[in-house]
Amino acid sequence: LFLFSVFVARMLSITGLFKLIILFLNAFAILSETFLAQIGLAEPKGQGAHDAAFLRQIGGASQDSVRIRLMKFLESVRFLMRTPLIFLNTLIMAVLIVFG
Repeated sequence: LFLFSVFVARMLSITGLFKLIILFLNAFAILSETFLAQIGLAEPKGQGAHDAAFLRQIGGASQDSVRIRLMKFLESVRFLMRTPLIFLNTLIMAVLIVFG
């Protein structure tokens, strides 16, 4: 029981939470466009992607639907976080190599 409480306390630390967030951002950043298209979460390329025809194509969802928000979130993570994640991953690896 003591070992379990030590494990939980270690996982709920700030560094553990930071590592968990970086891990999920890495996972979202490496999702391929073909995989997202297979599960229906890829946005179509080209002009007018967010118009009424696009909304009808994905089932008549409104702009505030969970699916649309998830699609926009995945696209923004893949686009905006790619370069910062390279630096964060390099920094984390360097710190772990030096301090264990």
